[in-house]
Amino acid sequence: MKIRNTRVLIFLRLILFVCVSAPSIHLAQNVDSSSYLSMDKVLNEFIRYNPDLKAAQAAAQRHSAQAKIETLWPNPSLEIEQERTDEFSQQFIIINQTIRNPVEYNFRIKSAKAQEDAAYATYKEQAGKLYFRLRTLYVNASAKQQRLSLLTRITEVVRQAHEAAKVRTEEGELGVFELNRLSTSVAVFEDELAQVQFEVKTALRELMAFISDRKKTSVYDTAYFKSIILDTMRYVPPKIDLDVLKKQANHERGLLISAWSMVRADTFTVRAEKAARFPEFSLRGGITGEPDLHTSPSPYIGFGIDIPLWNFRGPQIGAAEAALQESQAFLTIARREVDFEIFFTFEQVQNFSRRIEKISSELLKNSERLLPDALYLFHEGELSLVELLDGISAAKETQLLQIDLLLNYNISQFKLEQFAGFLPESLRL
Repeated sequence: MKIRNTRVLIFLRLILFVCVSAPSIHLAQNVDSSSYLSMDKVLNEFIRYNPDLKAAQAAAQRHSAQAKIETLWPNPSLEIEQERTDEFSQQFIIINQTIRNPVEYNFRIKSAKAQEDAAYATYKEQAGKLYFRLRTLYVNASAKQQRLSLLTRITEVVRQAHEAAKVRTEEGELGVFELNRLSTSVAVFEDELAQVQFEVKTALRELMAFISDRKKTSVYDTAYFKSIILDTMRYVPPKIDLDVLKKQANHERGLLISAWSMVRADTFTVRAEKAARFPEFSLRGGITGEPDLHTSPSPYIGFGIDIPLWNFRGPQIGAAEAALQESQAFLTIARREVDFEIFFTFEQVQNFSRRIEKISSELLKNSERLLPDALYLFHEGELSLVELLDGISAAKETQLLQIDLLLNYNISQFKLEQFAGFLPESLRL
């Protein structure tokens, strides 16, 4: 009997070691480097292949080119005419060139530059959202892998505990009811493990579909996804200041830069429309003469001016002023939105940080005593194997809680960085 208890004690110590060890996934020394996806590698693949990012880049370039159309200098036109009468024939070769209003043209250029800034700021806002989604998909898959690592270890131990319980039941140390109760617990662990295995493959497929060239990588390749290993999530205490984040957002957030640029663009457009009330000029120059080789052609110079008889640009000025008011209102809305987003997400980060530190300093320390105490009571015969299994479940839930808090903490940090306008240099245009 003493030998039996010694074996059980050794076995339960193995359970304790597996369950209370921190759940993490580390890159083994012999893992193929092609299967290891670091965040840097994922980002590079995202930049190369993601169609949403390419569409945002093309849209910025398109809007930038469209803004420059208003600044183009009008091309000259060439006219060739011939007049024939009974007495003589005369030819005209004339070049027309419109001279733009210099004041209006200057404001058009400034407006176009501001619109170009708004276009690239809009891209930056879109790129920030896509980068946040990329990081969220990555840490979600990493968290799923950590859950799988933990549940795989615990489930294997529970399987071994079930086999040991069968032997003890045959020897009369455990009752049939306890064995059946343990069997149902094994079924629960097995089902939870299978669910997490499915969730890991789903999370990895979603990540790969977001970053990969589908011509090279199939999201249906099950064997490929079994070999992928991601970086482990880590907790880094936040060192951020709310006022600093708001100042950074004013200078870096694409939404605010775009809104402010459109206010500048519309301001210059209003000035340009008002300056356009002054008429534009046109010059005509060329040569005239008879189609006779013995006759020298005569130079021709003409001058033209617009006459604002039917349109003095009142509607254009009114539309431009309304657009300016709209963009100013949008800037106010954007500032309020950014302030709220940063404040709310900052509170989220602080909240998750406090909860993680509290669990690490208090609850996890207490949970570490849970299994040693259960082990001692079982060794003394005051605790059944099924009750010990309940202790394992409690320890497992605590570790899973830690993973979930760490996941939410990381996502909140990513969101806060997005709202503050953080973007890697590799994603900037």
